[in-house]
Amino acid sequence: MTALNESYYQLNELSAVNGRLIDDRDVDMGCRITTVSEGLFEELFDNEQDPIGQIVDIENTPCEIVGGYPGKSEFI
Repeated sequence: MTALNESYYQLNELSAVNGRLIDDRDVDMGCRITTVSEGLFEELFDNEQDPIGQIVDIENTPCEIVGGYPGKSEFI
């Protein structure tokens, strides 16, 4: 699992296409949430489902998807 913070999105000039991105407050609070790229979401779920609120297991830890960003990435 790769932990991402607000800086990752800023450095890669990513913005949310739905939901929201993870911010430093989420990281500080230890929230079990994640964002996914549009491409990765299509691989993981039925293309017609809304990704927000879906649960994915990351190294046996359930995490709720709170947002998506454009493109395709192997990172969750």
